[in-house]
Parts: sequence; structure tokens; C-alpha cells
Amino acid sequence: MKKLSFLLVFAAMVFFACNDSDSVNTEKKEVNQETVVEDVENEEVNQEVAEETAEAEASEEVRESAVKLGTGIAYVKEGKLYFYYPESAETKPLEAETDSVFNCVFNKDEDIIYYTVIRNGVLWLREAKFQADNEVIIKDLCDLKIKKEDCISETYGEKAMMMINKNNDVILKHAFMWNCYGFSKMLVYSPQKGGQTAKYKIYDYKIESDFFNFSDFLECEFKDNNLIYDGNNLTKDLNLKPDEEQTEVEFLYFKFSKDKSKLMFGALLGFGDLAHGAFCIANIDGTHQQKLNDDGLSSEFRPYWYDNQAVFVREIEGEADDYTTQFCITNADDNGISVIAENIDFYAVREF
Repeated sequence: MKKLSFLLVFAAMVFFACNDSDSVNTEKKEVNQETVVEDVENEEVNQEVAEETAEAEASEEVRESAVKLGTGIAYVKEGKLYFYYPESAETKPLEAETDSVFNCVFNKDEDIIYYTVIRNGVLWLREAKFQADNEVIIKDLCDLKIKKEDCISETYGEKAMMMINKNNDVILKHAFMWNCYGFSKMLVYSPQKGGQTAKYKIYDYKIESDFFNFSDFLECEFKDNNLIYDGNNLTKDLNLKPDEEQTEVEFLYFKFSKDKSKLMFGALLGFGDLAHGAFCIANIDGTHQQKLNDDGLSSEFRPYWYDNQAVFVREIEGEADDYTTQFCITNADDNGISVIAENIDFYAVREF
């Protein structure tokens, strides 16, 4: 009996020992399998990091030290991006950019300009970031997947505005429609959200009023086709007259200069399919009244304030009914006009 009990106990020990051994072996196999999976995952992660690093290095390999930003005025002419410095009246190109530039906009808070380039007829978004050591780093942001032709107005043949909102989201109008005489869609690129891109089928025109910072309300008086502000006639020297079908001049698009000493405004002189009229500026005491253009209310090119100087485009009629587009800036002291460049394609101003 004792011998039988001993055999039973011995058999039980062998059984559990075998089971423990199998369990250990199974666990080792599972650990080995997990190690293999982790190794594979690590290899994939390392490969992704290597690819991202390579892409980042490739996208940031274009560097330039010849241009220091320090300005908020840029323009595009014949596919080249230029910066204008009003203090010295100098113009400097962004030499490192070899693709054809389409349009551009400044970041509101940093020394960054966003711009599009044309590649195989499609727009790509790029960024030029200006460093403290005067170096400029240029890189691709994304393929916008929008054809160049979709961003050209069919009214005046102008390029669509590239704008930026208070969150520094880049906004591009596209898809012109005749029934609204404007662009019907918009694309929004958000640098602050990791380059998230969203397309909207309906264009929100409120963005323009926010971007250009115009106001349609001003405590003023309209009298005999003149604009009276704070008791001063701001238009008496401009000889503004309404079209035959327009009963009186209407004033709109009001915007003060940085120090509030000057006022920019639009003068609506007539309305057919599109609004017709001039943009003007004047000191708020009524001195130095200046007409910026003869008919710019419906143009994609709106005027901006650069500190206390107006930046704008105007058309000058030449011989044989041809026109020259002039890119201009007013003098801070007397609102006189200086020409920066002629026949530009696009311009951008970061208003301070």
C-alpha cells in the first residue's frame, strides 16, 4: 500500500513537472514571437522615421542667405517672387525659388511667407521661413491638387486672392462662377494643425472683410457727393462724380492707417454687372487727398495699409488703348505716389 501511494505521488510530480515545462516552453515561444513582432514593428517605425527624416531633409535643403525679410511687402512678376523694402526703396528677389510662383500671403505673426508654385499645371503650397541669421529655409507643404486655371478670374483675368485668417490658416479661393461673378469654393490649409487641408464647396465671403479689415460702417456724413468725417471734407479735391445711372456717390470699405491719421475708402460711382469706382485715401484733417485708382472696387487686388503708407495697383492707359499695371506705394508724409514695379501678377502685404 505504501509502495502504491509512493508511485501515485511520483506520477503526479512527473505530470506537473511536464506541464510546467510545457508552460515554460509555451511562454518562451510567445515571448520569442512577441520579440519578433516588436522587432518588425521597430523596423517599420525606424523605416518610417528614416523616410520622414529624408523627406524633411530633402524639403529643407533649399536655403538662401541673400535675403533678410524685415518687410511685409511682396509681389510676383513673371513667375518670380520679390520683396520690397520701402525704407530703402530696394527690391530683392527670392533667388533660391526656381519654380514659377503663382500667388502668396504673409504669416501674420512670424517671418514666414506662404506661396504657391506651378508644377505640371497644378498648384503646390510652399513656405519660406526667414531665420535670425538671415538664412531663408524653403520647403514644400503640400500638393493643393488645384489647377492653376481654376484660380484665375474670368472677369478681369486676375489671380485669386490667397488670404490668411487670425489663426494663420492659409485660404485659397478657386472655381470661378459667372452667376456670382466670383470664386465659389475655397481651400483651407492649417499649418497649426499639422498641415491639415480642407476643401469647402461654398466660399465664405466674410473671410475677405476679415482679411482686408475693411468696415462698411463709419460715423461720417455724405453730402453733395463728398465724404465728411469729423467735420472735415475728405474728398473735395478728388472730383468724384457718379455715373449717369447712379444718383450719388456712395462710400464704403473704410479702413484707418496704423496711427489713425489717414483713412482709406472706396467711392462707388456706378454699378453694372460689377461695382465701379475708385479707392482713395486722405488725412483725417482733410489734407493730402489722393485717388489710388480709377476703377478698383471689383478687382481681386485690394489696397492695403503698410503702417501709414497705402500699397495698391492701378492701371495707366497708354497708346493704342493698352494699359500698364503699376504696383505703387504712397509716401507717408504727403500721400504722394511712388511706383514699385510694373505689370506684376500678384502682390501681398502684411499689415502692421
